[in-house]
Amino acid sequence: MALIFETQIYGFGSYFYSSGSYQDIDILVVHSSTDRTPCLMAISLKKSIVEQIEKSDVSILSKSAELDFDFIKKSKGILLYEESDLKKITNKVNSHRKKYQGDAL
Repeated sequence: MALIFETQIYGFGSYFYSSGSYQDIDILVVHSSTDRTPCLMAISLKKSIVEQIEKSDVSILSKSAELDFDFIKKSKGILLYEESDLKKITNKVNSHRKKYQGDAL
């Protein structure tokens, strides 16, 4: 039986909420627990996102820390993906911006 580490990726900030200019692309990685393996996977995913998505600014929180801070609600985070497939995350980030810009026209 394979272990599945739940990871959720959220976008927030001006890139996702404004059709105007933006300084960076704010992304939040929420991992399932504070155990070593999920933490290392989240760190690895952060490095990959930063390498693949120009201007990305990636934060990491465990699920319990996110619940304590209520960060997603406070930042109006948009769920981008619920796994760690970097290509799908990158496509979702790019398509969200294009969709929003199209709606603003």
